[in-house]
Amino acid sequence: MPGFGVRPASKPEIKDITAWFIQERSKDARFVHLSRSAWQRFLMRTWVLPRYLRSQAHTFVLEQDTRSAGFAVVEQMGDSMTLTEFSVDDGFDEAGLLLALTRTVEEMGRDREYRYARVAPLDSSEARLALFRSAGYELVDYYLWCFRGELAGSELVGDVELRLLNPKEGLEQRVGLLRQELEASEVVTRAVIESSLLPRRPSTFPSYRIDLVGAGSSAAPIGYLSVRRNERQDGVTSLAISMQPAYWGTAQEAQAIAGAAYQQGHGQPAALRIMISTSAHADRSEASFASLGLTRAMDERPILIKDLAA
Repeated sequence: MPGFGVRPASKPEIKDITAWFIQERSKDARFVHLSRSAWQRFLMRTWVLPRYLRSQAHTFVLEQDTRSAGFAVVEQMGDSMTLTEFSVDDGFDEAGLLLALTRTVEEMGRDREYRYARVAPLDSSEARLALFRSAGYELVDYYLWCFRGELAGSELVGDVELRLLNPKEGLEQRVGLLRQELEASEVVTRAVIESSLLPRRPSTFPSYRIDLVGAGSSAAPIGYLSVRRNERQDGVTSLAISMQPAYWGTAQEAQAIAGAAYQQGHGQPAALRIMISTSAHADRSEASFASLGLTRAMDERPILIKDLAA
């Protein structure tokens, strides 16, 4: 049986981990935006990241049979001990090393009286997610999915209107609908989401109430839409939408998306990312969004969580 170990990284090892970190993060437009100039890149490589890895995060080397087999970065965030970065070298037992790593993270969390251990893997393949589930981690079903594509949209007609909200109204509308969506989706990790992931502050982006209107009747709110132009510095406009569950996958939801796209692109095709808060909502709306030419994808990095008090 192989022997697996996890130990703190030495100063020389931090240098190699910094190089990997920069290489991986350079795939993210937001990281590239933060280090645009040669001077910024120099500072990031020689001071900012090494200092962070040495003194702010817990940086570990993974070992198999006393041989260096990879590394990991663990952060203390809120009520959680979080495994944010890790890499296993080719030729080593990845499953054995990662399970040893999760045990280390959980022991650190209990010693420091954290409530949860979290994992945020860059690789979101089914095999990787299944490995962490086998160690008792639950996938946090919150903004896992998005729908991507180019959309010109169309002018809003018929029974849907978008009413611009002030920031405070937008926050209230969004949180209320998110709670409805979590309840209707029967999300296992709902308590974690409500305690630490729901928005607490008004958005700086424009937000709208989606109203259902009819002849001779007043408007009835059925959803929320936030328009986030180039939010991730990748040239894509993100639309975060929440709907009353009865309107998931309906013509009214599709009309709201098409109308917002038309307003933003002035009738010209534009790159969009439609952000959906739960898997149940994404499942119900997939066919409707596909008819608009949008493709479903996992959005960014999934989060898995384990209750250390359980």
